[in-house]
Amino acid sequence: MPQPARIRPAIVRACAAAVGLCLIWGVLSGITEYHFAYACLLVALVLARCLTKAPAPRSAWLPALAALLAFAVGFLGDFVAVAIALWLHYDISAAVILGHVGELFANVARGHSAMDWVIFSLAAVAAAGLTARQQLSEGNRAPKARPSTTEGGVHAAEAAHH
Repeated sequence: MPQPARIRPAIVRACAAAVGLCLIWGVLSGITEYHFAYACLLVALVLARCLTKAPAPRSAWLPALAALLAFAVGFLGDFVAVAIALWLHYDISAAVILGHVGELFANVARGHSAMDWVIFSLAAVAAAGLTARQQLSEGNRAPKARPSTTEGGVHAAEAAHH
């Protein structure tokens, strides 16, 4: 079982990336009023990379975290986008938007098409799969052995035979 202190940097990187991606998604989508659901797959790639970047040890629950974060970025990114679009394009004050966050959240959830939910789910599966694959490939890589040398520059294995 990996030590929590060794996993913590990977989790912090992934959560920071998820918050940043969510805000970028929301701002771009809110300003352009264009829906970027297909970008979830790129989000999955970024999050998997953040979770498996060295020095992240192997952990069975990191793929589940990647899936959760990928799904959340897509859904919450759309929520932020709608809030920004209401404020920017429809002149609804931020105070009114904040006062009706629950209603806005419910409306955003109901407003997603079946295809949106499929793409969000595919992003979650992709993030989990990429994270698991990266962990397995990192674990299967044999460390490169450095030949040790004696003082004379002869390999230690050769010196042992002489």
